[in-house]
Amino acid sequence: MRKFEITNPDKFTGTAYLAYNDKETLCLIDCRKTEMDQDAVKGFKTAAPITLAELLNNKYTITGNQIFSATTTIIESGFVVSFDQFYNEYPVKRNRHRAQQLFAKLSGTEQVQAYYNLMQYKRYLQRKNWIECMHCDTFIRTKNFETDWNKIK
Repeated sequence: MRKFEITNPDKFTGTAYLAYNDKETLCLIDCRKTEMDQDAVKGFKTAAPITLAELLNNKYTITGNQIFSATTTIIESGFVVSFDQFYNEYPVKRNRHRAQQLFAKLSGTEQVQAYYNLMQYKRYLQRKNWIECMHCDTFIRTKNFETDWNKIK
């Protein structure tokens, strides 16, 4: 997984992030560390390059609000997710030791994927009004982080 920091002091304050998976397709847009309003976030998401090639070749869409413009700075950054970051987000705090051992065996890309797909899983649980969820070690061992929880009804 490759992650890029996006800044544009003329258009927004802070840093947004784009991440591309092993297939070089956009898999994450993170605007939480910016001061963009809802319309700016929507414009950013619309303008974000879908493929890594588009980003690297500066062939991204310029929208009306021009979030991506001549003053946009794009810097590739290393992206690492620690087990503690993952575990702190997990809704049920059980089997920490087993989960930590399993998490350590995942590749760096899988660790990042597990962290970000955990957010989808949590939204899925909310949609279903489920009180119980699978234990953290089960989520990792069965690679449920590879599931597209947004598509499950």
